[in-house]
Amino acid sequence: MVSHFIRSENSTIILAEVDDQLVGHITVVGGNTNRIKHRAHIVVGILERFSGQGIGRKLFEQVERWRETTCVTRLELTVMANNERAIGLYKKVGFQVEGIKEHSIKINNEYIDESYMAKVYK
Repeated sequence: MVSHFIRSENSTIILAEVDDQLVGHITVVGGNTNRIKHRAHIVVGILERFSGQGIGRKLFEQVERWRETTCVTRLELTVMANNERAIGLYKKVGFQVEGIKEHSIKINNEYIDESYMAKVYK
């Protein structure tokens, strides 16, 4: 089951549940000023054991439905450049890589690049 937790003019949190257990979310945070109200940053999280079951795709479908009722014409996200599964999902739902943020994350003393991705509605 996928449901909206909160909504505003250009922000929302959508939750995914399986058997009454929270297994994922997609948080969309829109800009506060007139110049950037049309864009929103996305953060996605899915429990690893539920990965690959279509939950991410369903969350993005709900974002699309929500976005159609808002002023949002640009969705943005960042993803670790080595996360091929996530990048594959984001590309399937229409996101494109716009750039690389080098040495953006440090995990276990190893630097990891991040990809900037966006989906623009014209």
